[in-house]
Amino acid sequence: DLMDELGLATDWSLYTENTDWQNEVLRQAAFNSYQLSLSGSDEKTNYYVSGNWTKNDGVVRNNTADRYSGKINFDRQINSWLKAGTSILYSKWHDINIIDNIGAGRGGVILGMISAPPVIGIYHDDGTFTGNPLQASWENPVASTDAPEQDYYQTRFMGNAYLEANILKDLKFKTLVSLDNANGQYNYFLDPYRTDWGRVNSGIAEETTDKTEYWLSENTLSYKKKFDSHSLNALVGFIVSKRQSSSLYARTINFANTAVKTINGGSVIEGVSSSYAERTNVSQIARLNYDFNNKYLLTANFRADASSVFGPGNQWGYFPSFSAGWRLSEEDFLKENDAIDDIKLRVGWGQVGNDRIREYAWYGTVGTGYNYVIGGVIVPGISIETIENKDLKWETTAQTDIGIDILLFNYRIGITADAYIKNTSDLLLSMPVPRSTGFESTIQNVGEIQNKGVELQISTKNLINELKWNTDFNISLNRNQVVYLDSQVINSGWIYQRGNVAIAKEGEQMGSFYGYVAQGVDPATGLMIYKDNNEDGEITPDDKEIIGNANPKFFYGINNKLSYKGFDLSLFIQGVYGNEVFNATRVESESMNDFKSQQATVLDRWQNPGDITDMPVATLGEKYNSELSTRFIEDGSYLRIKSLTLSYSFPKEIINKIKLSKARIYVTAENLYTFTKYSGYDPEVNAFDGHNLAQGIDFGTYPQSRNIIFGINLSF
Repeated sequence: DLMDELGLATDWSLYTENTDWQNEVLRQAAFNSYQLSLSGSDEKTNYYVSGNWTKNDGVVRNNTADRYSGKINFDRQINSWLKAGTSILYSKWHDINIIDNIGAGRGGVILGMISAPPVIGIYHDDGTFTGNPLQASWENPVASTDAPEQDYYQTRFMGNAYLEANILKDLKFKTLVSLDNANGQYNYFLDPYRTDWGRVNSGIAEETTDKTEYWLSENTLSYKKKFDSHSLNALVGFIVSKRQSSSLYARTINFANTAVKTINGGSVIEGVSSSYAERTNVSQIARLNYDFNNKYLLTANFRADASSVFGPGNQWGYFPSFSAGWRLSEEDFLKENDAIDDIKLRVGWGQVGNDRIREYAWYGTVGTGYNYVIGGVIVPGISIETIENKDLKWETTAQTDIGIDILLFNYRIGITADAYIKNTSDLLLSMPVPRSTGFESTIQNVGEIQNKGVELQISTKNLINELKWNTDFNISLNRNQVVYLDSQVINSGWIYQRGNVAIAKEGEQMGSFYGYVAQGVDPATGLMIYKDNNEDGEITPDDKEIIGNANPKFFYGINNKLSYKGFDLSLFIQGVYGNEVFNATRVESESMNDFKSQQATVLDRWQNPGDITDMPVATLGEKYNSELSTRFIEDGSYLRIKSLTLSYSFPKEIINKIKLSKARIYVTAENLYTFTKYSGYDPEVNAFDGHNLAQGIDFGTYPQSRNIIFGINLSF
């Protein structure tokens, strides 16, 4: 009826399928891993050789990865004063990825699976993929996984070689050179026939090649001396490294057929780009360890690091650190205590630097593609793209830590506790600049963040006889705060057509959510009621506020290991408490403002005046009811059976008869079960993985899978 009123009537007799899209897209997947290794040694030589093949299919159809690798370690004592060695790793990787963290209708498979209308099938009668009959250019999720040919290949070589020379009895020199070389290639082809998007473009081909080469040279001089009750260990060193990267990208469209699927098969070049970048780092390091009678311990470190990403005069950063330990158990007043085996107090302070920003960050760079026409001829042009910032310098984190280590009752109980406070200053952030500059933002040193917390670990040997039972328990609490941000705010966590949901703001925690406070559904109109903070009678962006926090109140984990004769049982439980998740998946699957299929929860929506419900009215084309608000904030606390392993090692008297030194079989269950109130697939999600400003957001994010692994270890 609503379709008729809006002039969007369609013949629904043509759509009579009952497709279970979750069943079509999700699957039980196989994981295979095989490894063979050889090792040996004599008085002067050690060697290790291994080969590995792994194939891991994802729980989403057509998602797979396979890897071949080989490794060689070799060490040789050449003579009484000289030792040499090398380590080499070569791997070959291939995967077929799927797109997540993107909405339905834009290639996002997870949200596409949730939003696909069940009344359509996967294919039309002619073999082409179906789409939403009421939404143009909307492909079904199986089209997103199966239609494109999208393969990524990478080969990687990692190797190092070293020489270690005893110059004097207590003085040693070591030089090491290492190389990490990676070459990748991504190929994409969408044929011009089977999908709507392919037909619109008459076929699409993309190719990306990337190459990265990283090398490092490290030279150290170490001195180790023990005399009477004193022990001294000192080291000085010099490290230099360089990273070079390059990439080439091309995209063409308009293919006559599928005979040629590479980019040269398309007659129209839509885009070509290339890049080359390099960065260098130089470090000078020094370390001094002093031990008096195994009772008083002192350590001092100093690093001087230079990075090419910073401006002239700011390339060097200087980072000292100091720590001291006092082993009280060696003091006379505790030495004879039968209950205490070891107790040590620790205190430390240190600084570290961060230079993880793009290459040439301080330069005012130019970009290509700004072409213009002179005399009817296209002339290539360039334009300034970033602002020069010669003052750009190292981000610095200073941390103070106080801790204690205790061993009790003949090493049956071990306790480690730490309290820390960490201040990060001169944050490297992309900050807004006045539009009058011609730019929107630039990387600056601005802001300060403080983290403080405590960590506790308790290890116990509960049973130590024929039946052995060990338990490890840990819990950690962390609180952070944006101390200073130059009176500015940083928004991030972009949700399509809705805006940013994460914010960094002075006085608030990193990982805060920002939006409207939803106060329920108006029984008279069915519209969401939002808090009018400025009381101006209108709901505008000025009414937004902090609406949630992705930071848990604490993390915890418990690991139990039991052994009896040849049997071993290991159970690891892990969880968090007190965090919130912004479920942006529900923004699309409960918005009821377009023609996507919705979750069953919308059956309780408002339909008539007087209805009392938490689900608003359907409003085609309107986003008011699905604005970023507390409506989509959920409790993200969970307890997860992370790993459960049962194994059996065969007795030596049996395996020795078949020329084996060890034989073990095992079964492992990973992510066996999760206890949570979260309504999505997985509470342990982050659509913006690696982005400290945007945490705990679920936007059609690929969930973790439950894995059952059967394995066997044999040693000859």
